[in-house]
Amino acid sequence: LLTACGVSPGASGGTAAPAAAGVLNETQKPAGDFEISVTLSGGSGRASLESPARVRTENGVYFLRLVWSSPNYDYMLVDGERYDRINSEGNSVFEIPVSSFEAPLSVTADTTAMGTPHEIDYTISFEDASSGAGGDGKKQDSGEGVSGKEEIDLSLLPEKSGSMELSFADQFSVDYYGEDYALISVEGTGQTLLVKDGAEVPTGWDETVPAVKAPVSNIYLAASSSMDYFRVLGALDKVKMTSTAAADWRLPEIKEAVESGAIEYAGKYSAPDYERLLSMDCNLAVESTMIFHSPEVKEQLLRLGIPVLTEHTSYEAHPLGRVEWIKLYGLIAGKEREAESFFDEQVSSVEALLRESQKEKKDAPVAAFFYVTSDGAVNVRKKGDYIVKMIELSGGKYFLPGEEKEDENALSSVNLQMEEFYASGRDADILIYSSTIDGGVKSLEELYEKSGLFKDFKAVKEGRVFCTDKSFFQQSTSAAAQILELNSVFSGTAGEEELSFLHPVR
Repeated sequence: LLTACGVSPGASGGTAAPAAAGVLNETQKPAGDFEISVTLSGGSGRASLESPARVRTENGVYFLRLVWSSPNYDYMLVDGERYDRINSEGNSVFEIPVSSFEAPLSVTADTTAMGTPHEIDYTISFEDASSGAGGDGKKQDSGEGVSGKEEIDLSLLPEKSGSMELSFADQFSVDYYGEDYALISVEGTGQTLLVKDGAEVPTGWDETVPAVKAPVSNIYLAASSSMDYFRVLGALDKVKMTSTAAADWRLPEIKEAVESGAIEYAGKYSAPDYERLLSMDCNLAVESTMIFHSPEVKEQLLRLGIPVLTEHTSYEAHPLGRVEWIKLYGLIAGKEREAESFFDEQVSSVEALLRESQKEKKDAPVAAFFYVTSDGAVNVRKKGDYIVKMIELSGGKYFLPGEEKEDENALSSVNLQMEEFYASGRDADILIYSSTIDGGVKSLEELYEKSGLFKDFKAVKEGRVFCTDKSFFQQSTSAAAQILELNSVFSGTAGEEELSFLHPVR
């Protein structure tokens, strides 16, 4: 009966019978139980596994104990066999058989985090097994895995001379080697070596870490949020191609550049015009994490000799961490001093608010930042998102439903049913509608068309409804100014003519 329903025997609890697993050769087996480093790829990239993972042997069979970063996984599929979680509380734990650690293991895991169950395909890779007899059981850091760093021979570079000083950003780092080399590491995506013009790429350098001459020119910028950094640095001449058409730009200076041909549209990130990139001597492609959905594009770019740097600003929890990426782009464009100066000015402008944010404020106004999806759900920001931090720094308190939903995707937001949003958010002091997806709302009537429930919201009754400007998210360097504007809205001191990023909805 279980088989007929698509459930393997043993699926009601524990693991399936060990007979389903392969038995390792004696030459493959470490002596006794051991630990092994594991890395997870696939899915959204947000889920992870505890590493090192414990391995026990029973009758010549390896059983790998996997501890996930989420409590929402209920079963795993390995070679067609189903294995249920072995714990009832906390993050999901499984024990699965593994026939070999020499090759990556393809698995499927079912998560209930997104409301309805979803089976997601993952790949588990292994390295650095240490047996109970001879190893110390500790994970050996090869620089590979969640950090995205490759295992490279740094002895090919001069002696390390320092690192870029960062105050808020934690999604990238830069290490300097001598005077001519800078190794960029972007969390979760990989590394890039910048080679100062006049210096040479070290002989024997591993091509898996792209080497780019700096300052970099002829850039294909497929990450639209990165364009603003080049704009404020006065380095738009370094960008020759974009994946965003002129009609989709909200920054006038960029829109004009694309319309005039100073920056050419070279196809979407998922389908770039490779011939154009080659004909324009593209030296670097700057991609957003959307490239993970089209890995074949990145592979083709690298195959054509075009280095790829994947930006990770959307994972910065602090809004000033996003702004601090200007230091990285300043390094790439040869505008380090300009980048340092700009960032220091931004931090200085909100220094007082940064200090105030450390104090607990019981009477802080509650703000909801949201938009209504095409199917009537309400999309709200997760508590770890930078928008939430921006609201808190501005003197507000972010609205969250009674029990925030958790999921394992890499998105910074989650959808709520309108009734759920109404029940928890109707008493919010301020509503901020995000215009990014549907263009926003220009009037309360337009808001009511999305749901008549909005008429009962406190913020609507008190006339404290705002909508973001369409350029809100394309102005990556404006976080400090946005914080100041939000502060004026929360404190009630904002005049309508003074608003640049928000507009009142009447």
